[in-house]
Amino acid sequence: MLLTAIPLVFGLTVAPRATVRMATPQYTAQAAVVAGSRPVSPNGASWILSLRGLESDTAYAPGHVLAVEVAAAEGQPQLKGPYTVTRSDAAARTVDVIYRIITDEASGADAEHAAVGPLRKTAVFKALQEGDAGVSFGGSFKMPILDGVSAGARHVVLVTTGAGVGARPPAASFL
Repeated sequence: MLLTAIPLVFGLTVAPRATVRMATPQYTAQAAVVAGSRPVSPNGASWILSLRGLESDTAYAPGHVLAVEVAAAEGQPQLKGPYTVTRSDAAARTVDVIYRIITDEASGADAEHAAVGPLRKTAVFKALQEGDAGVSFGGSFKMPILDGVSAGARHVVLVTTGAGVGARPPAASFL
């Protein structure tokens, strides 16, 4: 109450705070099909999504971040977001990303929530099946894990959180 009265006492006006938005990274996306989709954790909370590019090679390494886009329901905007690359095969034009299943509070901890929340990305991702089209990926952001390791390093400690943990085992296999 006191804070709202202070501007009035001194005849000042308080401007609302501006919302700072980061610019959307620019990238070129290529059309893809789903090469596979399966859970990778015992509780089903983390899934791996394998995409096969239809236009160009996939020159990605564990730790790269790329944009994944998926067509939502008819009449809805395309869903997109950044995901960490876990594996990539340039010859097969495939790239794998891990994502976490996000549940709605109303549905509890149940990971079977594809019908809850019309624009929930993880529900749309989880519903994808091998051969599905309407997906694309592109961009190459962040530094791959191995690029950050010195050639003469004797010890390497990899620290990650969330779904980014998926890039550690593939990167460690190259050390």
